[in-house]
Formats: sequence, structure tokens, C-alpha cells
Amino acid sequence: MKKTLRIITFLMLFLPSAIFSIAQNRSGGGQSGTNAPPSSNQPTSPRRQKQILDMQGPVYVTGRIMLDTGQPPAESIGVELICEAKTLQAIRTDIGGYFTFSMGGGIDSNMDFSAANDLAPAIGRSVGNMPRNFNGSLRGCEVQASVPGFVPVNYPLTDHPDSGRLETGTLRLKRILEVPGSYVSFTSLSVPKNARDEYEKAIKDLDKKRNESAQDHLEKAVSFYGAYAAAWNELGRLHANAKNTDKALNAFERAITADPQYLQPYLSLITMHLELRHWEEAVQIAEKTLILDPSLALTNYFLAVGNLNLEKLDEAEKNALEAETKAQEAMPQIHVLLAEIHLRKQDFTRAQEEMREYLALDPDGPYAERVKKGLEEFAPTVP
Repeated sequence: MKKTLRIITFLMLFLPSAIFSIAQNRSGGGQSGTNAPPSSNQPTSPRRQKQILDMQGPVYVTGRIMLDTGQPPAESIGVELICEAKTLQAIRTDIGGYFTFSMGGGIDSNMDFSAANDLAPAIGRSVGNMPRNFNGSLRGCEVQASVPGFVPVNYPLTDHPDSGRLETGTLRLKRILEVPGSYVSFTSLSVPKNARDEYEKAIKDLDKKRNESAQDHLEKAVSFYGAYAAAWNELGRLHANAKNTDKALNAFERAITADPQYLQPYLSLITMHLELRHWEEAVQIAEKTLILDPSLALTNYFLAVGNLNLEKLDEAEKNALEAETKAQEAMPQIHVLLAEIHLRKQDFTRAQEEMREYLALDPDGPYAERVKKGLEEFAPTVP
């Protein structure tokens, strides 16, 4: 009996590209809602080229994200275009909440497949694969804004518009619970103009992979307004992406000092500590984050990863199950995590059940091949 087999390793459990990019993929090509031209870092396959050409001229899907308070988020927020449960595009709003998806326009399209939404709302979906039956029509597709702590907003699309443009109108994010923590920093609502201008320039630079220029603008933003938590958080992500660990940790801590209720830097810190294998620190910060917002499934997931690596298997299982319960949408990776927990407990039957559940939810997912191989190896060990 192969009792030591592991279906997933720590790196598979917790890769930023899989569940939560420290830089939120802005440095990797995420598009702002105000920038139509792409900066794709993935080659377009012949199949994708044909699918894009099938569209009769460019199509634009535009709209705005607002908070339920009636205010714009004052920070860039991720928005996805989803077709057949696949993320077709992931872009970002500007700081006023406006966004534009651009498709079928050749070099003017922002169909780059490399962007990812905030805090991994795509944790339960495959990203970067064109839906099998996609032929240029938007029938059955939807625009989704999914932000931790808020009810996901979905706007169904009908079809390819004759005018080439679809307006979603204003999509409002509503808090799940009245909790102390907030995904949007309250300091962003009272930023002086000179600091806000620098922050907005930084966001545009990040969208275009101009990281050095973005860093300059962010440093100016926090020099103009030292309590600019969102700018500190973005600066921390840049440093983290560049492997400047000490500077990144300092920036995230400055963000928390500026706004102790701002959730993003807590999640960024958890990510860093998990990557550094600082399990105890990651668990401690995750527990603090859950006090700020108990509804965050992602935080429970991170807590489970930390406790798993501390060999607190019962706690890890409890955390993973809580993440599954709290998730506003399916999170297939939870079942991969639960499979690992059961393997370490040598409960091979339950481990296989979780592996099969993962494959049922995400048969073409990032862990599918590894899980299939694990099932093949474990099958003989279970009566």
C-alpha cells in the first residue's frame, strides 16, 4: 500500500497563479477597464484566431461597478466575462468603476486570457480556455464582478449586438454581512487629488507591464498621502512580485496601519507567509482576517493550507469544509486540499471520494491530470 503518495504538493496547493496572485496579475497583463489595447503574454492559437475572426467586427461590453452605498469603489476591481463556466476574459475597472471588454477587434481586442480577477474568484473555474462551442456569439455568457465579502454580481448577456456594443448599466456590489472588514479601503474615499492621480497612473502602468514606472507613481502617491492604504498594498504586491520580501512585508504592514479594516493587505500577507512557508504567521493573520470578515471562503482555504502544513489535520479539514460552505460559487480546489488531508490521515477511501468530486466539478482543471494519476495509483489500495 502506497501510504506515502501525495496527490498534491505544497506548491500545487498554493501557487499564486492558481488561487491568488500577489500582484493580482496586473504585472502579468491584467487590463484596466479604460485600456482597450491588450498586452497579451500568451500566443494566440489558430483555433482562437479563427474564433475571433468569426466575430463580425469588434464587440464591446461596457458597464460600471458601484458599491451598494452608491459610491464608486475608488480602487480598481476585477471583472470577468464568463461563457459556459469558463472565464473568457478577465479585466479591471478604472478607479471610477468603469470597465470595457473588447472582443473580435484584432490588435484592438483585449482578449488576452492572461488577466485574473481580484482575490481569485476564478478559484472555481478554469481560466484561459475558450469554451468549446464559442463561435463569436455572447448568448449564454455573463459579466461577473466577484469581490470577497460581497455578493457576486452577474449580468447575463443575450447575443452579439447589431451596434457592436452592449451596455450592462451599473452593477452594484452588496455586502454579504455587516462586518468590520472591508475589501475597499475607506482611506481611498478621501484621498487628495495629487495622490489619487499618481495611483491611477500606476494602475495604467501596471496594466501595460510598466512596473518601474508604476512603482515610481505609487511611491509618489504614498508620499503625498501616507495613509493611502490601497497604494501601499499595490506597492507591496509589486515588491512581492519582484521577490523583494522585506519591502513587500513592510508595505503590506503600512497598508494595515493606515486602515486596519482593509482586507486586501491581510490577504496579501497571508499569501506571502504561505509562500515563505511561515505557516504559523500565515495562520495567525488568517485568523485575524476572519474576525474582520467571517464570510471569506478564501481565508478559510488559506487557513486550511497553513494548518495542513502544521500537521493540524483536524483543524485543516474543518477550515476546508468551512471554506466550501461559505463559498458563493464552487471551489473545486477545496476537494484537492481535502484529498491531501485524508491521505495524510491514511483515509484512502475518503481521499478518493474527494479526488472524484474535484474531477466532477472541474474535469479540465489545473490539477485534473495529477488527480487522475493519483486515482490510478490508489485504486488497488481500496477494497
